[in-house]
Amino acid sequence: MYSLPFIVSPSRCDENYRLKLFSALQMLQDCSEMWLTSEPELLNYFESKGLAQFLAFRQVDVVRIPEIGERLTVSTSIFETNPMFGFRNTFIYDEKHQPCYKTWGVGAFVSRNTGKLTRIEKNIYENIVFDPKLEMDYCDRHIRKPEGAFAPALSFNIGHNDIDYNHHVNNAQYVRMALEVLPQDFTIHRMLIEHRAPVKFGETIQSEILETKDNFYIIQKTKEKVCTFIAFS
Repeated sequence: MYSLPFIVSPSRCDENYRLKLFSALQMLQDCSEMWLTSEPELLNYFESKGLAQFLAFRQVDVVRIPEIGERLTVSTSIFETNPMFGFRNTFIYDEKHQPCYKTWGVGAFVSRNTGKLTRIEKNIYENIVFDPKLEMDYCDRHIRKPEGAFAPALSFNIGHNDIDYNHHVNNAQYVRMALEVLPQDFTIHRMLIEHRAPVKFGETIQSEILETKDNFYIIQKTKEKVCTFIAFS
């Protein structure tokens, strides 16, 4: 397990002095990425082979939204791997070590040069430190597409500040854009997101939205590809 401390600072808050979901996702991602430093053999292997972790799926369950000034701890742990995918929990805890956000995700091992899935050697992934799978309500990693027509919503031109060191749109930025499409009075208890294809600088993301009884579904696409499928409930 790897952990990072955070504080709910003003820049991470919404207009009600509560932690933005976008900011919580940045915390989750920072901890997940920094986890590699706790696995030097895997880190060296990734660097020597030109590999990276690509988030394929994430489920986020919102237990309680922290408020300004709260001190938080984000902890991430791997509970399973195979040659092409790793499965992890990342939780955000308050000062009493009570979970505020429970998440699990699937990371794909990909080539930085080609962007294609790449198998890693058995002796490498079997030596990763594993922890028990944490208690939460695990949803299927493949979001079921509901019946109905998706309506066009906002579009977003991708700028330099949307791009991370893997040279494509940072994972949290997709959610930031999706949140602009949701009704502002919609309270999010759960988010599921499938990342299907990366988007690069200069491209345009078109959002499409469908509302059902309890959920909003958002597809984000460019002219050539669907990049994410997101369900908010």
